[in-house]
Amino acid sequence: TFKVKATDFKDILPVMGTVKGQKEIGLKFEINGVVSAMNFREGDKVKKGQVVARLDPKDALLRLEYAKKKLASAESNYDMNKKRLQIIDGLYKTGAVIQLKLEEAQLEAEKARLEMETIKQEVEIAQRELEKTSLLAPQDGVIGAKDAEVGEFVTPQEKIASLVDIEKVFVEVGIIEKDIE
Repeated sequence: TFKVKATDFKDILPVMGTVKGQKEIGLKFEINGVVSAMNFREGDKVKKGQVVARLDPKDALLRLEYAKKKLASAESNYDMNKKRLQIIDGLYKTGAVIQLKLEEAQLEAEKARLEMETIKQEVEIAQRELEKTSLLAPQDGVIGAKDAEVGEFVTPQEKIASLVDIEKVFVEVGIIEKDIE
């Protein structure tokens, strides 16, 4: 026989589970490309703004270089049209050309200016695309599962890894009904 008395009771149930961050972000590039570098391993801690991965920048660099050369050409075309307008304006004031020629020169100069402004925006777009070849961590956290490898072609729809905020976590475990009783 045993003597009945109050004691602390522990019932241990070993189970397998998964620890998950309450906030988990899928890391994705904004543009298509081939992954050239992965600067992390699963479980690494990263800081906000840290470069996590890079795409091959060759295509973006070529687009930027092309846009810059196109801009230089447009700027020289605008300068030429401005000088032409000044000459025709001087000739118009002396009565050597008709008003139609002056208006033509004004329109050509305006067209060249607008083309130059458009190409400046193309340069800016190419610059931003080059910046998008680097994937930065949006916040502090821990890298979770890695879903891409160096050399793999990725699109903006494909996540390359997960960034987990480990400030608050929860645990998922599977317990069968008979163990709950």
